[in-house]
Amino acid sequence: PEAFASIQEAVRLEPNHPKVLDELIEISLGHGKKDFASDAINKIKSTNPDNSKISEWESRLAEL
Repeated sequence: PEAFASIQEAVRLEPNHPKVLDELIEISLGHGKKDFASDAINKIKSTNPDNSKISEWESRLAEL
């Protein structure tokens, strides 16, 4: 999908940007891409550990 390719390019350009990682996680979870979602969640945990969405994302990841 085009959205996934676009967000991968954004991550390549700004690998630790919280908004880019947020979008990568959402798109990855929406497309069932567990590995990408898991990696991005781990990255956001190290760059922005206070992000309020982390527990929600982990729950959604566990359901995939």
